[in-house]
Amino acid sequence: MLRRTEAQAGTQYHLDALTAVPHLLMVAPSGHVDYVSDQRSQLDLAVRMTFMSVLACITTLLFLWPDRFWVFIAVIPYVLAYLSYRGSIVAASHYGSALDTLINLDRFALYKQLHLKLPPGTKEERVTNEKLAELFNYDPEVIVRYQHPADNEG
Repeated sequence: MLRRTEAQAGTQYHLDALTAVPHLLMVAPSGHVDYVSDQRSQLDLAVRMTFMSVLACITTLLFLWPDRFWVFIAVIPYVLAYLSYRGSIVAASHYGSALDTLINLDRFALYKQLHLKLPPGTKEERVTNEKLAELFNYDPEVIVRYQHPADNEG
């Protein structure tokens, strides 16, 4: 779920979320960054709970195996692991939605910060973003035109 939502975020603009989001987080308002961070924290918590519950289940099985009846206590961490895993799937979906929202709302701030001309429509934006993705991937051959702000000091 996590890989799918990360791969899907920004595709409508031809932006790769894995390369664009670190740049977007630098120019986004703090409220947007906090929202993405909160979703990431929820995902981290759910994954940690899953791992720890699986570990507790295995440990319980190993230590209580000789006591036959008491081994059924391992059902408790097993159920916690299952519920945490289901929660991590939901958290991954929400995190992906947060990345997509960040791209939707803050991509123009990124363009302005990079001194790129704001596109008049999505067709032109996709062409620019393909070049931008190559630039973010360290392609030395890509050519991007900049639009610097007017010099107001003269």
